[in-house]
Amino acid sequence: MNQSTKDKDPKRGTIEYIEHGYYEEGLSMLNKCLETQKRSLPDDHPSLVATYNHITLGLSKLERYSEAFDIGMKALNIATKQLGDEHEQTCYLRAMLQMIADQMEPHPQDKFRMMPIKRGRLFILSLSFIKICGAIRRNDKKTKNDV
Repeated sequence: MNQSTKDKDPKRGTIEYIEHGYYEEGLSMLNKCLETQKRSLPDDHPSLVATYNHITLGLSKLERYSEAFDIGMKALNIATKQLGDEHEQTCYLRAMLQMIADQMEPHPQDKFRMMPIKRGRLFILSLSFIKICGAIRRNDKKTKNDV
């Protein structure tokens, strides 16, 4: 792991732990970051979305899907409220939660599974992250007259 990156941005260092497979260590550090953020930010601050998202990813890598889903829902609720229902991050979170829900039995929220991700004329139910993000970027290039 790159020590200089970790020194410059402690949160980035924790993400590197997860990216390199050190999930428990990364989660421990991310939870410390989250506690620090919670002391200084409102409960629905958009900066919390990224931290919750990284925790969700780490938990899902450890196959702790129920915990991952609960934390991911916190991120989705904040993203929807603060960034909007059609924001790319909100769409990404929905797709990630769908993939986590697909790993769980029984599915935590059947209605969640059918919640469409809408962007302009584009409706997506359950596709991979790449397809969703790519479709959003392509749709963003359209003019308002096209929508």
